[in-house]
Amino acid sequence: MTGLAGLRSEFDNRFRGTTAVIRQRLDQYVGILDLGSLGRLGTAVDLGCGRGEWLDLLADHHVPAYGVELDDDVAAGARTRGHDIRAEDALAHLREVATGSLGLVTMFHLAEHLPFGTLLEVLREAHRTLASGGVLVVETPNPTNLVVGASSFYIDPTHLRPLPPELLEFLGTAAGFESVQVVPLNPPAVPPFSPPASLAGDAAMERLVAELNRVLLGPMDAALIATKDSRYTGVPVAGAGADGVVI
Repeated sequence: MTGLAGLRSEFDNRFRGTTAVIRQRLDQYVGILDLGSLGRLGTAVDLGCGRGEWLDLLADHHVPAYGVELDDDVAAGARTRGHDIRAEDALAHLREVATGSLGLVTMFHLAEHLPFGTLLEVLREAHRTLASGGVLVVETPNPTNLVVGASSFYIDPTHLRPLPPELLEFLGTAAGFESVQVVPLNPPAVPPFSPPASLAGDAAMERLVAELNRVLLGPMDAALIATKDSRYTGVPVAGAGADGVVI
């Protein structure tokens, strides 16, 4: 992720959120993933671990884990908190990992920085390195929220292209995962639109307002959650369709 040399931590604090804010967002995964079971399958690796918020969470839940991060300045804080951080390229690192040795592979806001071919190879290597029942998590900005897709995504000059939920689902399947879901995350902290009182009960107006809420106030992030070999056994996600896309 070149282009913000020496500025990544300052940039993330301003435009993505402080360490405390990101940790609060990550806490929702405790209700989605069975971290205890995944930790017993093998080590967890967080690719592009950044400041180490996810590693902090895994440590709190006694899940053995390490991070992979090329930006030493960003990773410095995580190292001072005792985390094992490898200064390596994500794909090159996974290619050196033994088959079936990992319980969890995570990528939080890394996928949108990778060329498409590289991303697919990373997901295929994640599938190879995960144990049976292991889980891959790929969180990325959700472009079906038009504010994200048309504006905020492009604040980061190192972003390459948005990844719509349907494409995330396709990539999980193409990489070999048997159980694939795309989970909506982090709706804006503003109340939804409501029809004018004078038009309450008007079906056309209600459909219009629902669509405005979906495209303007829908979830700002989406996460691919894919399981190797066996059905995902974490907390079910309400509203999941037959194709696994729940946005």
